[in-house]
Amino acid sequence: MKSMIILSRVLSTLFRPSYYPTLCFIVVLSLTMTTATGYLGLAQRLLLLRSIVLIVLMVAFFTILIPHLGVMLYCRIAHLSRMQLRQQRYRVIPYFINIACYIMCLEWLIYIGMPRNVCCIIVASLALQIACTAINIWHKVSMHSAAAAGMTGSLLAYAYIYQFNPMWWLCLTLLVWGAVATSRILLRIHSLGQVLTGSLIGLIATYVSILYSTMWIN
Repeated sequence: MKSMIILSRVLSTLFRPSYYPTLCFIVVLSLTMTTATGYLGLAQRLLLLRSIVLIVLMVAFFTILIPHLGVMLYCRIAHLSRMQLRQQRYRVIPYFINIACYIMCLEWLIYIGMPRNVCCIIVASLALQIACTAINIWHKVSMHSAAAAGMTGSLLAYAYIYQFNPMWWLCLTLLVWGAVATSRILLRIHSLGQVLTGSLIGLIATYVSILYSTMWIN
């Protein structure tokens, strides 16, 4: 049982909700570079690699670093401990901090002319954050489970849009989703109902937002 608790803590740390946008950008942009390298010279490849690294770092800046610092500042001002921050009534402000940072990230991506299908990653994350914030007013939800389920929802949406077979990627995302959700229950941070609610929100919010976000992103 002790080893299961340790593994659950490791999974909860590795798969924090704020890490998913950066991870998705790394995967998408790496695949783009792999596809493009056959048509580019060495100098152009290095330029493309530098651009990808810069974009990934900026996404991490907006979705990981700034929200983390914002939540830390909120805890200091409100004199909250880490354990208190897990309580439902104290989770709304951190959600709003994350939403504001994700909006800034989306605006920056649009400003630099990032393709719509890539911007959809942040749109899906925004939709997930907003949905969880709204539901959290009445019912505490697991953001870890929502983000993990969001990977599956995003994959299914992209598979529908671009008509490819997502079977192997789907197996991977389902494995991560199940492992993360189980870890939150084993650590007694969330109940089964909170995990299921978060998972449902993440799956639906990301799938729907990616399907329709290309209609309004400029």
